[in-house]
Formats: sequence, C-alpha cells, structure tokens
Amino acid sequence: MKKTVEVTYCDRCSTAIDPDELKVCAGFDLCQPCAAELQIRIKAFVEELKTPERPGTEDTVEPAENPPAEPIPVSEPPIQHETVPEKYGGFLHLKCSGCGATKTFCAKKPISVYHCYDCGTDTDLTNNLTPVYANCECGKRARYMTNVTEWGFDLACVVCGAPVAVEYRPGINQYQTCGKSFVKSRKRKK
Repeated sequence: MKKTVEVTYCDRCSTAIDPDELKVCAGFDLCQPCAAELQIRIKAFVEELKTPERPGTEDTVEPAENPPAEPIPVSEPPIQHETVPEKYGGFLHLKCSGCGATKTFCAKKPISVYHCYDCGTDTDLTNNLTPVYANCECGKRARYMTNVTEWGFDLACVVCGAPVAVEYRPGINQYQTCGKSFVKSRKRKK
C-alpha cells in the first residue's frame, strides 16, 4: 500500500512544508523561519505601543526661530476697463428710442447700436432684446429679436407680407404668435 504524503505551502514564501513542521500563526500556514520572523515583528510592534514617549529621554531638537511672517501679496483680479457689448445679427424688429418709429430688417453683420435715419438717434441694444417667434398663416416661420416693450404688435410676413400678430408671454420671456393654433405646445412629461 502506498503512503500518501500531504504537502502544504507557506502562505508567505510559498515553500513546501511538511505537515509536521507547519505552524499556524494568526490564521496563516507558515514555515518555521517565517513564523519566527512574524513573532519577532509582532513583539517589537507591541513593545513600541506600550512604551510612551518621554520628552526628556530622547534628543529633542528645538525648532529654529521662524522669521516674522511677511504678508503675501494677493494678486488682484484684472480689471476690465471696457466690457464687450453684445451684438445681434439676423432679423431685428427695433423701435427708435428718440422718435418711436419701428423698423424691421435683417442685419447681415452683428450690431450693438441701432442708428435711426429718421431722427438720427442711436439706440443701445445691449441686454435689451427679446426673442420673437412669428408663424404666418402661409406656413412661414420667422425668428426675430426686438426691443419693443408693448404687450402685442404686428409684424409683416417675410414671404407673403401679411400682418402677423404677436403677443408677449411673460412666463417664457418671449413674443409668440397670437392664437392657439400657432402656439408651440410640448408634450407633458409623465
């Protein structure tokens, strides 16, 4: 009959261990040298924890005198002398601040100031324009920007020239075509 020999391996160094030489230490299977080294390390660690530090026994090094702290210069944020005005291009429906005349046109280059040729007044457009969405009965949809502050006004359709009535919607801060058939509707979220 053959004799079977069980061989176990050390968890630390992976060497083959005879079951007779096996040491179980802290739940690990270790060989004799690894178990002895682990016990020495554990004892040293426990000794270190037990002995409190005594300030008189160790060489204490006194810190050198620190020079008085100088105030650190704080960099100031750069001051913008000139703010870049907002410029608007595309279809504009503008009202002159001098004479009150309105003009609808397409600005091919973005502008920040509207010059009225009737009275010569310059109207500033920065942070002053509201979007207008006009949907004509002929099917043409147009988007304008306007500085008009009335509750409603008429725009001429770009294609057919028919007047399109728009009204101000304060909840969304824009002008939209009057009437339920032209109001943009969204599906409700479920």
